[in-house]
Amino acid sequence: QGVVLERAIIFGNSAAPLTKKDVAPDPQHTHKWCVYVRGVHGEDLSYMIKKVQFKLHESFVNPARVIEKHPFEVWETGWGQFEIQIRITFVDPNEKAIQLYHMLTLFPPDGDPAAMHPQSPALPSAPKKPVVAEVYEDIVFNEPTELMYEVLMANPQLPLPKKANHQFSRLNFTSAHIILNSHFTLFEAAQAEQDELKKLVDTQALVLKEIEAHKAMIARLQQELKEVEAAVKAS
Repeated sequence: QGVVLERAIIFGNSAAPLTKKDVAPDPQHTHKWCVYVRGVHGEDLSYMIKKVQFKLHESFVNPARVIEKHPFEVWETGWGQFEIQIRITFVDPNEKAIQLYHMLTLFPPDGDPAAMHPQSPALPSAPKKPVVAEVYEDIVFNEPTELMYEVLMANPQLPLPKKANHQFSRLNFTSAHIILNSHFTLFEAAQAEQDELKKLVDTQALVLKEIEAHKAMIARLQQELKEVEAAVKAS
């Protein structure tokens, strides 16, 4: 009793614009994307996860995709963004499965919403770089079953990335409920870095402006000094 074990996971998606070499089932599709559940270092989680079900939009053929081995991921193409339901089932059937939700993201947060539709005139200006939107989660096993305890103890948590600047949210679940705290996505981290960079650029511009003002003042003083010296010599 009182045993608590934790495991960090990542779930989310990556996306990139289709190229002329890519073959899509629908000519209106604009992006290829992958939704996934993986370890913080991309490691195999099949030691504790039996299967992952990704429930896609109903417009997809076979929208409920069940992946029963590593890597736990689904690759598709499309043009729209939608919420994906992710259900994780553990190797011990006595451990209650957990359910997560992820908004499939094809465009960066500052992208033009109109560009999400393939017939939009704004599409040519859509970002060409790959997009990654993922969430770090800390799954907390409160008093795990004997089997889950043995499995988790046999596979210790790998050290978290030292340079990770993302806030870890926590999935704290028992046989009765799941508690999901706030998420902190890579997009939010990138936005924070952009804001900080903008502050630095603005500060640099202000410093340069002050330097130029001081240079002008020094030049004016030097000119006034020359005039004084000339007046003294003349007298």
